[in-house]
Amino acid sequence: MVVPGLLLGLRPSAQAQEVPYRLETGAPLHLQHYAPQDYGQFPQNWAIVQDRRGVIYVGNVRGLLEFDGVHWRFHQVANKTVVRSLDVDSTGRLYVGAQGDFGYFWADSLGVLRYRSLVPEVANEADRNFWDVWATRVTPEGVYFQTHARLFRWDGDTIRVWRPRTYFHTAFAVRGRFYVRQDSVGLQTVVGDSLRLVPGGERFDHLRIYAMMPYDGDRILIATREAGLWLYDGRTFQHLDSEVEPLLRTYPLYHGTAMPGGFFALATLGGGVFIIDQEGRIVQVIDEAVGLPDSWVNYVYVDRQGSLWMALNSRGLARADAVPFLTVWDKRLGLDGFVNWVNRDHGQLYVATSTGLFHLLKPPHGRAVFVRDTQIVDPAFQLLQRKDGLWVATARGVFIKAGESKQKLLIQIPGRSVFSLAELSDELVAVGAKNGLYLLQKIDGRWEMGDASSFRAYGGNFTCCSCQSYTLA
Repeated sequence: MVVPGLLLGLRPSAQAQEVPYRLETGAPLHLQHYAPQDYGQFPQNWAIVQDRRGVIYVGNVRGLLEFDGVHWRFHQVANKTVVRSLDVDSTGRLYVGAQGDFGYFWADSLGVLRYRSLVPEVANEADRNFWDVWATRVTPEGVYFQTHARLFRWDGDTIRVWRPRTYFHTAFAVRGRFYVRQDSVGLQTVVGDSLRLVPGGERFDHLRIYAMMPYDGDRILIATREAGLWLYDGRTFQHLDSEVEPLLRTYPLYHGTAMPGGFFALATLGGGVFIIDQEGRIVQVIDEAVGLPDSWVNYVYVDRQGSLWMALNSRGLARADAVPFLTVWDKRLGLDGFVNWVNRDHGQLYVATSTGLFHLLKPPHGRAVFVRDTQIVDPAFQLLQRKDGLWVATARGVFIKAGESKQKLLIQIPGRSVFSLAELSDELVAVGAKNGLYLLQKIDGRWEMGDASSFRAYGGNFTCCSCQSYTLA
């Protein structure tokens, strides 16, 4: 089978462990970019959510974007400012946190979205003096709107207000429960009408939390910028050693979301998106090397179809079919041509394509890429692993590789491409070429063209490339 690229499916336990970011995983199967000219507004986006109809909403610097899969529409809040945060409730009502404003959109009798600001419902005029609403979270108790200066909760009738001792940094809702981190105080939750530290929450008084995600059972995965990943069971916090932690010190964490199958997507400023498993192992990286137009990612969201949406800082939006076990290697990562054969020799992955022989190069830091062999630049059709090295069937003949520095052209058949190889014994190899079947026999340490008697000694029957049988009388 010939395919324009190489698909690799990897189990988490098969990932390289010794050096972070050295992965044998390629690009997402599908990565789509929605540029600013596609939706007609500002390049910077801050939040993404999907309603029960499947419509996607995006918080943009100029307002709200609505996308039904075909058409984009634009809406604005009352004061026409940036939309920083979004959430949707079970009825499909869309809640919005903007700059100096918060409220919700509702559909009129014609299905047109209308906006209602909830700021006038805030009783104390002094509490209306706030700036960005960085988090909007729907919970069973009501909808929370988190700003640095105030925390608001709308229960459908009235608004409750909390004032911080320092400032509210980030806020999350996990399995219906609301959490807020207050700087120099720690991780808090709402009990009744009071803000209280969760048990051990003071640990995060100076550790910045950027994601809280359902993990397993009742546990929550907490992602911080300075101290990596933590597991919270409602009573205690346990640090989770992970491959991604050193990278989060280089590329600051900014957001995260849980994905189907027990995976997690971590958005960073400069490193793209790291997808990890429950053990903290990196299973995929989505960055500019695989086609992401901007590696500064402000927000990640998984839609109902399982696709990962990314709100980009300066290039619009991107959507990826990010299935961690199934990725593709193609020109973006150095692999060119139609893939004819794949083999691994002494731990090194080789690929024979219509443009030559490639091997996977895994540098000490950064993404692994495919590199073309400098000597085998003709079409390569098959790889055969033997004790004496890796044999390569090409349009120029048979090559043998016994290491990077030991490579030679074993036999050349003028004008006749070699398509297939089969090891008949340690001293006998069948070669399927354009115009017939050839035999290579090792005699006194040298490979020579064998005769019919050599083939009869093997038994006289041979199946080449699983498609034709050859018999010498």
